[in-house]
Order: sequence, then C-alpha cells, then structure tokens
Amino acid sequence: MNTAINPEFIQKMLEAKRLQKEALETLMPENVRHHLSVIEKEVKDLLLEYLMDGSETSKNTDQPETHSNVHSVTIN
Repeated sequence: MNTAINPEFIQKMLEAKRLQKEALETLMPENVRHHLSVIEKEVKDLLLEYLMDGSETSKNTDQPETHSNVHSVTIN
C-alpha cells in the first residue's frame, strides 16, 4: 500500500483552503479583515521565530546554558 501523499492532492487542498479563507473574508467588515490579517502575520512571524530558535538551539547543544540570578526588589 502506498502511503505517500500525492503532491497534486496537496496543491488542490491548499487552493481550496485559500479560496475558503477568501470567501470568509468577503463576509467580514473591512476593519475586521484588517485585524485578522495583522494577527495572521504575527502568528506566522512567531512560528518562524520559534522554528529558527529551535534550529539554532539544536546546533548549539555542546554549549552549556548560562543562567542569570534574579533578585526581587521592593520599592517603597
């Protein structure tokens, strides 16, 4: 049994999701669309940053981590 996913199927599914997103956006007011696009960009940036940090830490496994001491301060 072939368990590989057909690349053409993946492309069609991605296109279907893109069209679904566009259809949903047309039902929303403009200000909501703008907020959602900003949120989408921020989530993409966070994921990219997370993935990049993960790849950098896997390269630096030989280096020990340094910990800083944190002190609480009371302000009167």
